Amino acid sequence: STWDENPKSMKPGKGFATYHLKLVLKPQRFSLELPHMYSAYMLWINGELIAKNGVVGMSEETSQPQCLPQTIDFTATSDTLDLVIHVSNFTHAKGGIREPILLGLPANLHFKRTIAVNSNIVLSCSLLLLATLFVFVYMFVKQEVSSLYFAALASTWAVRSLFSNLYVINSFYPDFPWELCIKIE
Repeated sequence: STWDENPKSMKPGKGFATYHLKLVLKPQRFSLELPHMYSAYMLWINGELIAKNGVVGMSEETSQPQCLPQTIDFTATSDTLDLVIHVSNFTHAKGGIREPILLGLPANLHFKRTIAVNSNIVLSCSLLLLATLFVFVYMFVKQEVSSLYFAALASTWAVRSLFSNLYVINSFYPDFPWELCIKIE
């Protein structure tokens, strides 16, 4: 959960934390599905930096937020994995890790991510098509303002679907400004 959902939390979500987890498993190739974390993180596995998002810092001046959910692959060379995640947040109302981090086989997690991203893109395109259709309905069939309201709703929902949950837009443009992304969401 995020820091502000915990009864003994640092409200309103600003601060930094270290998460530490030891896993015992069979040595093989794995993937980690890393959701968006509020709002910067660095992940080490057995002392090696594997993934990062933004710049982790101990103050607003030393940190930089970024929204980039990702699925990373790594090879477990021993039966023990030592995971350490540093998370910092000084810009968002929530802080910490909101969704679970998934560990699995690379083929499974990459397939899951591909399905989720493609579903978001299809949803967005479908909503934009629907919005366009209702603009044409307004212009050529009936001059009812409710058609325009529905077109506006569908188009804003289409844009929002690219800027929330999976942050699909950030998959294609990783340097998209964090603050603008959050405001669009």
